Amino acid sequence: MLHQLRRKLTWNYSSWFFFTLFIVFVLLYFLVKGMMFETAREDIQDILHYELGKYKGSETGESAETSEPGSLYYSVVVKNGSTDSKGKADEDFTRLVQSRPCCSSEGKLADLKEKHDHEEQHIIFASARLNKTSALYVGKNISGIHEKVERWFFMLALLGLAVFILSVIMGERLSRKALKPVIQNMESQKKFIADASHELRTPISIFSASLEVLEKEEKSKMSSFSRETLEELKDEVRQMKTLVSHLLTLAKEQEPQGIHRESFSINELARKTARQFEQLSHNPRTIKVIAPSNDLMVKADRGRIKELLQLLLDNAIKYSEASSPVEIRLKTQGKSMLVIEIKDEGEGIPPADLPFLFDRFYRVEKGRSRHQGGAGLGLSIAKEITDQYAGSIDAESQPGKGTTFRVKLPILA
Repeated sequence: MLHQLRRKLTWNYSSWFFFTLFIVFVLLYFLVKGMMFETAREDIQDILHYELGKYKGSETGESAETSEPGSLYYSVVVKNGSTDSKGKADEDFTRLVQSRPCCSSEGKLADLKEKHDHEEQHIIFASARLNKTSALYVGKNISGIHEKVERWFFMLALLGLAVFILSVIMGERLSRKALKPVIQNMESQKKFIADASHELRTPISIFSASLEVLEKEEKSKMSSFSRETLEELKDEVRQMKTLVSHLLTLAKEQEPQGIHRESFSINELARKTARQFEQLSHNPRTIKVIAPSNDLMVKADRGRIKELLQLLLDNAIKYSEASSPVEIRLKTQGKSMLVIEIKDEGEGIPPADLPFLFDRFYRVEKGRSRHQGGAGLGLSIAKEITDQYAGSIDAESQPGKGTTFRVKLPILA
């Protein structure tokens, strides 16, 4: 339970820490990228203003002029949809601007791939009207800025991976720190339960022995009221013994220990457990075992699986009429999953109580009053056993028709 809780806390801490830094990185990336391209747009606007001034001050402003391939920017005049361009790079830029409408001084981005060497250039360009028939286009190669942005993105990606690893480490440490007082509290509770249970065992045993001696020696002299009182005291002692035994079991469940495994037939174990309950029951009970004809061999702790069957059978017998049958159904699911179903025809459980059945000390009030015994620990111990084997347990019930407990354990041999 603590392992699962720590894993959930680690995931929560890590995910929130990583998500926060991820948002910061994304904002930082777009901020730097925006600043770089904004600088490029300001440059292209300055170039456009410069070229406009040059062409307006020239008497030959309607002729096409282009920059040399090695210059810092391109400048092309388009007149009536045609240009007079020179140079390989200028031809590609001219072809680009001929397909773009005039006019925009804001600066637009485009990719320019040259035919011969297939090198892609990233261009920012702007345009302005010279007269009714001519338009000026200027462009600047910003491939260097684009490469810087790509390197910035790659660096942030690597930093994000490092942050993810760091977030997992920090999440693990924070979860351990958060669970430390919980673990200490649970250790104190476990120690108290174990000590109290051991201390209660002796006086309960003495009390039980005294009642047996009293019954043997004085029963013939007792009135009917005294004999009835004696039986009630014996019932209370039995319930106290069961409670102490369950408390000790829960204290042991919380201690880390390996699972002993051995191969045995679950069919045989179920039939033997059913016969024992039929013999020990105060009223004649029929416990039917329904299982495949061939023995289902499992690999698990025989004592723990027997205890699981006993807990569920005790619950079924306790909360159903003496004349109603109880069924143990064994079947398989897949190659490794054993399914155990224990069905009774008792009063059933209200739907609102089903989610809480396996909580410690939880008892359904209606139809399960104090005189029926139990302290709400049997089903929680059954769940502890199934959790040990990474299995599951649930209940289906209809008030007035009975209850079915279903256990799934991956223990088939």
